Amino acid sequence: MSLIAVMTTFTATIFVISALGKLSSWSVVGTYIASIGAVRRSSIGRATAAILIAAELAVGAMLLYSPTRQFVAVAAAVLGLLFVIVHGIAVRRGIRQPCRCFGSIDAHLNPTIALLRAIVLWGIATVIAYRAWAVDNGLMQPTAYSLASDAMAAGTYAIAFPLMSHALNALKRAQDLRVAQLTFSRRLAIHRD
Repeated sequence: MSLIAVMTTFTATIFVISALGKLSSWSVVGTYIASIGAVRRSSIGRATAAILIAAELAVGAMLLYSPTRQFVAVAAAVLGLLFVIVHGIAVRRGIRQPCRCFGSIDAHLNPTIALLRAIVLWGIATVIAYRAWAVDNGLMQPTAYSLASDAMAAGTYAIAFPLMSHALNALKRAQDLRVAQLTFSRRLAIHRD
């Protein structure tokens, strides 16, 4: 099995997991889309989220089983670029609301971590698109083993970034507690004198 086939099934699985996550909280995703200014009202944001869910499901399924996978690979790269742009806008505007790209898994995801995750996905999808057009002139058909292992890798990818965000938040809380402890100690010392 080639690396490009592994990357393809991984990316397809990510798109499907992401679509299912968005489906579980599509109104929140719609509100997020509206909050970054991509649309004016949250009702349009929810409609945009529904279209995005359909696009992710279609790209995920068609990356594996479409006879026109070259075009689908390019669509995956374009969708990945769209995610980078949206998360970049959110970070630039200082929006702290999590994207909920994978549903409740990343309900507290730091927007900068979401941007990093989008960049990784876009990079992988771009390599797949390049290989599909320039080198392979198509993609290899995945095996059952590769589908299972890539599904596990994709699940790890979906969980790793929220865990990273939680770890960073825990470090920040620990730092805040240390500052509070030092402040309290200083006040106590001043009060004793």
